[in-house]
Amino acid sequence: MTPEEKEDLLATSFSGEADQAQTTVEYKQALSRVMRLLARREYSEQEIRRKLGDEYPTTILAVVIERCRALDWLNEARMMAVFIRSRASRGYGPMRVMQELRFKGLSAEPIKLALEACEIDWFAMAKQQAVRKVNEPAILDRVARGKLLAFLQRRGFTSEQARYALTPSDEE
Repeated sequence: MTPEEKEDLLATSFSGEADQAQTTVEYKQALSRVMRLLARREYSEQEIRRKLGDEYPTTILAVVIERCRALDWLNEARMMAVFIRSRASRGYGPMRVMQELRFKGLSAEPIKLALEACEIDWFAMAKQQAVRKVNEPAILDRVARGKLLAFLQRRGFTSEQARYALTPSDEE
């Protein structure tokens, strides 16, 4: 073997080791970054891919995401439950919550199941939001009722839930 061939072989093997070390370093950096993100709040897989896609190769992100799933750090069912409770406590309805979860990259069927599993009384929540907006929603004139219905629908309540919110309460 000539000295040039030895040098080429050495350079090739060194660059292969450097690539492997770089991949390991990138993996550790990506895992650390995902851990920092998940420490603050729950994320969906697509949100993590969107946030870190420009910084790390897709192969490394796939391995990191798989590792986080295996350790149950990344759990989309838990993320949906936390998100639904959070939005419901802010007074948003199921349609708005579903839309936001779809934007986060989740499919419709698991979202519907999570909304059913959360056991939130969306009708009572719509009534609560109507009372918060207008003290007595049942005694409004037609124009004001229309505005309140539109407000509730913008908040993500169905038309049925919004109409229920305008009915007189049983306490009266």
